[in-house]
Order: sequence, then C-alpha cells, then structure tokens
Amino acid sequence: MQKTLKGVAFPAVCLLMLASMAIASPTCIVGNELSPGSPNGQVANSCTITLDGLTYSNFAYTIAGQTTLNTNPLSIQLAGAAVVGDEVILNFNPNLQNNGSNEGINDIHFTYEVTGTDFGASVIVSGSDASVGETNCTSGTAGNTNTCNNGSNEIWVVNAGATGPSSADSCASGGVTTGTGNSMCTWGPNQPVVWVFKDLSVGTFNSAGQSFLNADDHLTSFSEDNVVPEPLALSLTGIGLLGLGLLGRRLRRK
Repeated sequence: MQKTLKGVAFPAVCLLMLASMAIASPTCIVGNELSPGSPNGQVANSCTITLDGLTYSNFAYTIAGQTTLNTNPLSIQLAGAAVVGDEVILNFNPNLQNNGSNEGINDIHFTYEVTGTDFGASVIVSGSDASVGETNCTSGTAGNTNTCNNGSNEIWVVNAGATGPSSADSCASGGVTTGTGNSMCTWGPNQPVVWVFKDLSVGTFNSAGQSFLNADDHLTSFSEDNVVPEPLALSLTGIGLLGLGLLGRRLRRK
C-alpha cells in the first residue's frame, strides 16, 4: 500500500512543481523592460524581483497624457537594483523625454506591489521639469494602474520634484502625510503588503493649459528606496526569542 501511495505521490509532486514553474513570473533583469513584449505595459507579462526579503511584482503602466504628436514608445526599464545597508534601491527609466519636436508622452501612471517586511520608502527624481506624485497604500488590484489613487488605505502621499527643497515628512500606519521633496517615509510597524502608485510627469503648461515639452525636458531616471530590518536587529530579535523559549522550558520543568 505504501509503495502504491509513493508511486502516486511522486508524479503528483512533479506535476505541481512543473505547474508552479509554468506560471511563475520571469525574474526582472537590470536593463530590461518590466513588461517585456507587452503593449502599453500590461501586467500579464510583468517580471518579479526579490531583494533582501522584499518582492516587487505586478508592474503595470499606461499612458495618462501625451502631446498631439508622439513617436516615443511606452516603456519602463529596470535601470538598477541594489541593497545598501538597510535599504533596497531600485532605479527606473520611464523614457519620458522630448522626441525632437517638443512632443511625446508627458504623463504615465505606474503601479506595482511590494511584499515582505517593509518599514518605509522614499522616492528620488532626476530630470528637468519632471515630477513623481506618489501614493503608498495597503491594498490594491493587479493591473489597475489607478491603484492607491482613490483615497483608500493610504499610508503616504508625496510629490517629489526634480528640483526644490527636501521634505522632512514622516508617516505612520493608517496616517497620511504629504510633502514635496525626496524624504524618507517611515511608517513604524512593518507593512507585509504595500501597493505603490506613481504619477510620472514631465513638461510644462502654456497659458492655455496645454502641455508641451521643452528641448531639455526629461524624466529618464528615478529611484525608489524601501527600508528593511537590519540583519543585526533581526539577529538580536532571534536571540531574544530563543532565550524566552529556553526560559519557558525551564519553568515548565519546575
């Protein structure tokens, strides 16, 4: 009987492993598109990246605004990924720039999900006449590029410009703070799931309210930092829990 069960169980486990491999998202590669081969940034083909206990997935983006003539393709590239101290730093290139005729895409909505032990975030913008309006929230929907942009479950709202003073804002779970600049938002207790909404824009407006791109306008680089527990802190926590467990065993023996 045991041999029969083993004979059935082994193929079943193999099938489950193959199925999980078949549906697994591709790993994000620095220098590549976040949604390779997919028009308009559809979430179906987006990649996944895991660094220092945080997993970034469900990347999705759509055109939110463009000038009359547009020859730039819609794309967001993973330009860099690194762990520095207690921060995971991702750098993106949304390819928002003048196409040579003062035209192009000037507004993109960009969303993704972060899972793991996340204590906070910051955004840094590089460019000319560029800004990133960001909202972090605790729930979202894959493929919905307006996730977090509806006022629900927000934990941070900030507008980071390519120029201007830094903000000293901080935030906590359940609270909303706003500001301009490149400040770090630390929300206290870790958030196991954070959805990120970014409104990426470049260009200026004329007196008639029409958007246009100056010759040097661009947003080809911005970074997202997420704070994770430091290894030393985790080690000390683990040692403390182990000590409590041993103490409990001694008390029970008495």
